[in-house]
Amino acid sequence: MSKLQELADKFWNFVAFGERWKSLLFVFLGAFILRAHTLFIDFIHVDVVTSYILAKRDLAGLPFYPNKNWLNHYLMKWSILFFGDSVTSFHLVGIIFILLTMVFIILLAQKIYNLGCGIVAAMLYGFLISSYNTEFTATNGEVLYNLFCMAAFYFTYLVFFEKKFYNLPFIAIGIYAAFMIKTQGIFSLLAILSYVIFVFPIYRGWFKFSPQRYYLFIAFFSIVFIMLLVIDWNWTHFVFYDKLRAKLYPMVSYVANRGFNPFMVIGKLLLRFIHFGLYHSMLWVPGFFALVQFFKDREKTEKEAFLVSVVLTLFISVFAGGARLSVHYFIPVLPPLAILSGRYITLHISQGVFSKRAFLAFTIPVIFFFAWNVKDAYIRNFAPELKQNEGNFAYYFRMVALASHGEYLLPHKSIVPVLEYINHNTPADWTVLSWPMGTEITYYSGRYSAGYSYWLNEGALYAIVQREKGNIDFYQKYQRDFIEDIKRLSPDIFVDVGGTSMIRKVLVYRKKSDPPFYIDLTTAPIIRFGSFATLDDFPDVIRYLNTNYEFKGYFGDGRIWTRKK
Repeated sequence: MSKLQELADKFWNFVAFGERWKSLLFVFLGAFILRAHTLFIDFIHVDVVTSYILAKRDLAGLPFYPNKNWLNHYLMKWSILFFGDSVTSFHLVGIIFILLTMVFIILLAQKIYNLGCGIVAAMLYGFLISSYNTEFTATNGEVLYNLFCMAAFYFTYLVFFEKKFYNLPFIAIGIYAAFMIKTQGIFSLLAILSYVIFVFPIYRGWFKFSPQRYYLFIAFFSIVFIMLLVIDWNWTHFVFYDKLRAKLYPMVSYVANRGFNPFMVIGKLLLRFIHFGLYHSMLWVPGFFALVQFFKDREKTEKEAFLVSVVLTLFISVFAGGARLSVHYFIPVLPPLAILSGRYITLHISQGVFSKRAFLAFTIPVIFFFAWNVKDAYIRNFAPELKQNEGNFAYYFRMVALASHGEYLLPHKSIVPVLEYINHNTPADWTVLSWPMGTEITYYSGRYSAGYSYWLNEGALYAIVQREKGNIDFYQKYQRDFIEDIKRLSPDIFVDVGGTSMIRKVLVYRKKSDPPFYIDLTTAPIIRFGSFATLDDFPDVIRYLNTNYEFKGYFGDGRIWTRKK
């Protein structure tokens, strides 16, 4: 037996079958250490910094509206009050939530399988959630609401399998809390309903006819229901009345801006599979084999069917965002998937070849990303010039190998000229309105934003998409509303960073003349599925700015107007 084989066997036996307190200490301490770098980096992801800016507006008594849902906002606000005035305080909250999520992974896995499976599953989730790019290491909504989702799934198990009905309120609390972190938290309810509708009646013998006939009925009913919703949304408006449509409009436009372009979906999905296959193979590959084995087995337990229904529903929910398929959309799948993978691993680690390969597939990505993250913490605190003067090799390596497009650690070099002008040539009490995204300009300039929406790209993209479809009235109305917003907010500084290499990636839309995709080494991402929009797509807005503001010029690829005094 080779030393590597011996080490692999000892590792898996220690985690799955060793002394429980030692295994648990290793798993939880390891998860903390692997994410500890976030306590030394404020700017990991723009979403988190946006939440921080909005919490600061709230604490300052300024008007605001949370960029996620209210519980996410309050957690950010409380982290500032209790742990210190820094984005890193929220990262500490993220670490706590991950550790608590691991607790519920262990509890649910122990109920369905055994404690050893639960500890392995918790390790897979706790270690690998910190072993990828910044969308995984950031304290985003998915990282937070995973805790409440797993709690809801655990209490669902107690209600349906152990008949402890007093846990029903805890299911509701878990679902509601997940939703109040981020709207997509409602997928936890859909996961539970998938069990109640597709699994529970079959295993409890509620129907005398075959499961196939039952599922055909469900499919027919679902198709008719969806058709009725589409008809009501577009024409009758009985359910989707005007006020409800207005509330749902941002979500609809968010999906519609990217649509369901098959080239985009297939291309992004392929990239995700490649990356997850490289870095998270011990989550996805054993989980896939466990699913295959489940559907092959004639005797399927209801407990395992419950877990499988949750995993499949959460995976399908990844596509609810249309062709976006952002990396963080996959995070909610990981906790229940880790249980399936943990089960498969514990059943096969006695096989020498599997044990060694699994050990390498797990430890190599963990060690690599730990070193990478320590490097980032060092650069952020001691050598910022290494980020600003990043070479082409490091830049393209991050983009291709890690799908990391540069918006972390420090302001991207493409917006530095804009920040330098604002910081050195304008009064500190001037307000700023940055288009199409305002987080980095607001955060690094130290100015207050004239408004409290930092993501103006989605509305702009939707208007341009409507223009491409021939809906000129909507497009012109957007321009009028945009101008009215500028009048109402009256910013001292108007900044356009839509043309910078960092920001323009959020302004991609499809023209009829566009090819299926573009490959351009000068852009981020390198492969894009449409053309870039700019502020020049709204000529009425440009004319208003040139009339009422003083154009200061181009600063890099950004441009600045200041209000005429």
